[in-house]
Amino acid sequence: MKNFDWCSESIFCDDAEIETYFRTSPEFYFGDPNSQNLQDFDDPRLHLPLPDLSFNLGKSDWTNATLIIGNEDEMGAYYRSLIEQSYEYGRPFNTIRHHFWMRSSLVSNSNDMALGFPWYDSSSEFSAIFRWIVAGKDGETFFDADQGWQLNGIIKADRVHFLESDDSFPIDLQSSEIYANIAFGLERLQSQAQNNISRAFSSDIESFGGSHIGR
Repeated sequence: MKNFDWCSESIFCDDAEIETYFRTSPEFYFGDPNSQNLQDFDDPRLHLPLPDLSFNLGKSDWTNATLIIGNEDEMGAYYRSLIEQSYEYGRPFNTIRHHFWMRSSLVSNSNDMALGFPWYDSSSEFSAIFRWIVAGKDGETFFDADQGWQLNGIIKADRVHFLESDDSFPIDLQSSEIYANIAFGLERLQSQAQNNISRAFSSDIESFGGSHIGR
């Protein structure tokens, strides 16, 4: 994108938070992954329990990376059980790959706004934007698009601007297809991104999570 006039309408948020989550589903579905009967996916007879995780008492499908740090062995045993069950029931990796997904979000809680990255599910995908944030300089831009979604970014002075939208062109800033037009303080966002890289991408978590998701 060559036109960055939209930056003048960005909503500035001074409370940027970046969090990364790993999939911690409490059950393994061993039914037909392509079943036309949607009830199959909810049928308890087609699910097997995965190991309980001490850091996921609520048995949530997603767990913050901060809670996993220090519990890498337990998380490794969880993945090992998942893989063993997939072999037992003849399920190839592509049918269970969603269990290895990760998610990161860039959020402003005070403004109830966020960038969701709907098509990112691995460390290799997230690392590109986090590297750009950490090393970025004034005037540098970021762009990515996938399946009707696109993200434009630019660093201007002491702010990082993002425009998240569908892939329509030209962009109408009044369109309902603009999902977020948001700006963050560069220094705070760089600190958040660096902390997130250290916490979720450079620890032992990556060895059994993001790096195995692969493209």
